[in-house]
Amino acid sequence: MATLAVSLWFASPALAQPDYDEWVLFVTFNEFGVEESGIFPPLFPNFGVIEAADYFTNECADIAGLIDWDGSSTIFRAVLSTSDNDAIIRFFDPNTNDLPVVNVFGEQIVPSYLDLFDSPSFTAPIREEFGGLPEGGSEAVWTGSLCNGNKSGSTCRSWTSQSGFGTIGRPGAMDGTWLSDVNHSCAASARIYGMARLSDLGISTLTGDFDDDGDVDGSDFLKWQRGEPPNPFSQRDLKVWQMNYGQTSSALSAATTVPEPSTALLAILGLVLATRRRRGCHWLCQCLPQANTLQVAP
Repeated sequence: MATLAVSLWFASPALAQPDYDEWVLFVTFNEFGVEESGIFPPLFPNFGVIEAADYFTNECADIAGLIDWDGSSTIFRAVLSTSDNDAIIRFFDPNTNDLPVVNVFGEQIVPSYLDLFDSPSFTAPIREEFGGLPEGGSEAVWTGSLCNGNKSGSTCRSWTSQSGFGTIGRPGAMDGTWLSDVNHSCAASARIYGMARLSDLGISTLTGDFDDDGDVDGSDFLKWQRGEPPNPFSQRDLKVWQMNYGQTSSALSAATTVPEPSTALLAILGLVLATRRRRGCHWLCQCLPQANTLQVAP
């Protein structure tokens, strides 16, 4: 009996459409403190300048398998305001403001980017990079922002001072308090939101038909489990398999529509992940949640 631990990416049906795009938003599993020296690259668990917060969101996304990150590029950016700049402007683009915002399961949080900052009413929760929900949902998340995405005036001196206060949001909120709730001591720690365009994540264009039999099914999953696809144990190959599960070669080549996930796929994906905290860890890789294991016969 083989044992497999995988992280969830429950993609929306439209992900396989060539021209489709959306914003992906997550909250980090780990908490980060403010670093007065502003060292870059930052040393876990503290960040200083906003670029250091970006660094950590990308590192978290990379470890979770959401991206393949080289340590220098900026794919995900932190949803943070500074003393001089508003969080809403960090992602503002007239060409993408109408794109929906989803969590790492592909569940739509709001219909468009601007809806995040306009008295939002979320239809799905913000999830952690591994797909889990924050325990309780009332954990602190650094934002330095008002509900409208503008700076609040409490940004821990642009995240370079442990004196004073920084505005935090609540990851379990389904309204504007996701971004702005109360002020938090700059000497404390909190999580960070990360957001990126789906088109920037570098999702593979492979079909997921790893055994080349003309369809994407459980046999392809077993080949992935055994490390037989072109990129052994690639999380991105797994995501493509999830996106195209149930498709045949003709449908894959057309790539026009993707059906709703079947009961079988939901059964597989619904079992594979539950996060839990570790205590006493001192490096990012040691502080990550553990995945439950899914038993799959070879």
